[in-house]
Amino acid sequence: MNPHAIIAYARYRMKAKRLHGVHSPFAYAFSEEILYADKYDQPAANTAKDKYQLLQNRIKNYYQLTGPTDLAYDTMAPVTDTLLVINDSNPGHWLQILNKHLPYIQQGTTIIIPGIHDNKRASTKWQLITKHPRIPMSIDVFGYGLLFFRKEFKEKQHFILKY
Repeated sequence: MNPHAIIAYARYRMKAKRLHGVHSPFAYAFSEEILYADKYDQPAANTAKDKYQLLQNRIKNYYQLTGPTDLAYDTMAPVTDTLLVINDSNPGHWLQILNKHLPYIQQGTTIIIPGIHDNKRASTKWQLITKHPRIPMSIDVFGYGLLFFRKEFKEKQHFILKY
């Protein structure tokens, strides 16, 4: 881990909430049913990469999403899957990729952005994305940034949850 990631992780651990303190029904259910659920018969995660891959699988299975589809800087066609991943290693592209695909995103879609705290630029771009007017809910679980598009969200919300 680089110095920025270490400091970002310390801040994350201080701000992140578990079930107590989460006042959104959606975020509470997400925490209880996905982040902290033991009912999944998945193998234990040995590395951080395994841990976040397990999280991606839990999200896909719990919400019955299709995909995942990687959104890239040069992807042209509209995407019809409901689990999307922005895997671009250049955080400067994240917002451009998101803006390009927002018109085609359907209700129930979840977008995953890995590495949101890998460096200062990634953290800054993640903060811009969470403030985007068309993003109704964002959740920071340190290794992943999660964006949710659901009709039930009446106001913009952002959560930092322990994982």
